[in-house]
Amino acid sequence: MTNDKFYNTFKNNDSVMEKFGGSIGINTVLVDMELTKLGVTRSAAQPSETRTAEERSRNKFMGNAMFLGSEKTICRKLHEEADSKRTMGTDFYPKGPVETLRCLKSCNQDPRNAVKVVNSTEGVSFVNDGGKSGNKHAQ
Repeated sequence: MTNDKFYNTFKNNDSVMEKFGGSIGINTVLVDMELTKLGVTRSAAQPSETRTAEERSRNKFMGNAMFLGSEKTICRKLHEEADSKRTMGTDFYPKGPVETLRCLKSCNQDPRNAVKVVNSTEGVSFVNDGGKSGNKHAQ
């Protein structure tokens, strides 16, 4: 799946979830972290600050989810770099879906990382040998 197709599918899934009353990324812990970055607590936050924190946490969550769900066979080096930097304590992950798409499009698409499909048009064949293999049900 191409990055653009993946992005559109991801956004469509999000839209469907919102239509039925769900929301992705608005978690109290994530929102509290964003409020802390704004310098306020949840109890002291104005409604506009809470909305800003919710939108930031949602964008960050969506960007990370999209990055982690992207095609690892194509952007393997990018995923390895992100994991390595996260281990070192550096926040490498994109901050939103648009930044994630930009990051995925610019990643080094090394053909050696691509999955090779062999005989993609042929299925698995099962052969009935007429009962000679000891199978009681074969005829």
